[in-house]
Amino acid sequence: MKLYKYKAISMDGAPVEGLIDAKDRVEAIEQIRNNCSVILSLSENHGINLRELDINAKIDEKTLALMCSQFAIILQSGLQVIRCVELVEQQLTDKTLKRMLKRVAEDLQSGDRFSDSMELRSEGKLPSTFIETIRAGEEIGDLETAFHKLSRFYERSSQTKQKVRSALTYPTILCVMAVLVLFVILLVAVPAFSKSFTSMGLELPGVTRLMISMSTFVREYWGLLAGIIIVLFLFCRIWKTRESGRRFFSRLALAIPIIGPINLMSASAQFANTMSSMLGAGIDMLRAIQITSAAIGNHVISQEVFSTAKGVESGRRLGDCMRDCETLPELLCEMTAIGEESGSVEDTLDVTARYYENEVSVRTAKALSLLEPAIIVFPALIVVLLLLSVYLPLFGMYGGM
Repeated sequence: MKLYKYKAISMDGAPVEGLIDAKDRVEAIEQIRNNCSVILSLSENHGINLRELDINAKIDEKTLALMCSQFAIILQSGLQVIRCVELVEQQLTDKTLKRMLKRVAEDLQSGDRFSDSMELRSEGKLPSTFIETIRAGEEIGDLETAFHKLSRFYERSSQTKQKVRSALTYPTILCVMAVLVLFVILLVAVPAFSKSFTSMGLELPGVTRLMISMSTFVREYWGLLAGIIIVLFLFCRIWKTRESGRRFFSRLALAIPIIGPINLMSASAQFANTMSSMLGAGIDMLRAIQITSAAIGNHVISQEVFSTAKGVESGRRLGDCMRDCETLPELLCEMTAIGEESGSVEDTLDVTARYYENEVSVRTAKALSLLEPAIIVFPALIVVLLLLSVYLPLFGMYGGM
């Protein structure tokens, strides 16, 4: 089945637009003409561009988890979908989601499918995991279960990502503060004692001359340094949007000592959690692989997962295809293969996701315990360097008296 995007004129003369599943253009036209008098445009929506949906996704996963939980609870009461959309829209505080659901409610009143309207009105702000899961739930007539699965999925995914961020935030803040303190010392403190030592005519030791030279360079070329930093920052931001840059920074994230293994564990948890949720929602294996690859944050691992789709399409098992990948952990590949052999891929991957989520927690705690001493040493070295540069000339002066 292919997905087509169309614009048309309804039977009552109103302009409409939407998405429709069909085998080919002929079938799509036939379906549209059942409800519309004139077709203005029809184009294939290639693969729902899964990657762009996730790259452009801007809605926080915690917010999504809350919204999905609200949908599941309200749907459980037996209300119609359109009424559920209106009730959830009233409870949300996120302005983007409120505006989106208000338009979706209008589409549903016009007879559009819920999943198609959500995809159209989200404008790339909703991840592909969300769109495809509710589409699958809609197809089998069980949206309540689909939203339950999404709520659980986004809650777990948010928790895993938060654990990784916590391992990076504290060291980053301390390093930035240490660098700022160093610049303040070079710009304010060093020039003050430099003038005093110069007026005394003292012979300065090497460490003092080094600090004075660094201070002079920073004061004279601070504009150039600031310009270089800004250019490098902008270059990295632009490069990260290109294939080569995304691959470079993704590989770098996996190669960083201590932090790299945590990133790999986090990506593995994302794979197992997303694949388990998609298969549990009734999505076929090929479609689930495409969605899962788009949901993984690390570009290198995402590409490797996406490459397994060709092997699966040719008749190979997913676990066997994963073994051909360079980066994916052996345990993840083995557990996937075991799940396929036992006929319980969803449950096996769910257990695997829990294992990797626990590993992320454990390794994050260890990383923080290892990084804290190293981070404390850096500011300490700056202080020691400053003290030596000040007191060594004074000791020399007193020794010569």
